[in-house]
Amino acid sequence: MPTNIEIKARAPEFAALRARAEQLSDDPVQTITQTDTFFFVSKGRLKLREFGSGYAQLIYYERDDQEGPKRSDNFVGETHDS
Repeated sequence: MPTNIEIKARAPEFAALRARAEQLSDDPVQTITQTDTFFFVSKGRLKLREFGSGYAQLIYYERDDQEGPKRSDNFVGETHDS
C-alpha cells in the first residue's frame, strides 16, 4: 500500500508565497477543482474525490488522528466513465 506524509501549514502572506512558487516552477500555475465526499467505514477512511473534468478517484486510507505531520497508507482506485 503506498504511503504519503500530510503536512498542513498556514500561509498568512499567500500572494507572496504563490509568487515565489511561480518563480521556482518551470510550469504555469494550475488550479485543480475537486470535491471530496467522505464515507463512514468501520476501519480507515474512505472518500470519493471528483475533479471538475468529470474524472474521479475512490481513495481508501489509514491515518492516525494526531497533530503535526501525519503518515497515510493509501489505495487510490481510478474511475472511468464508459
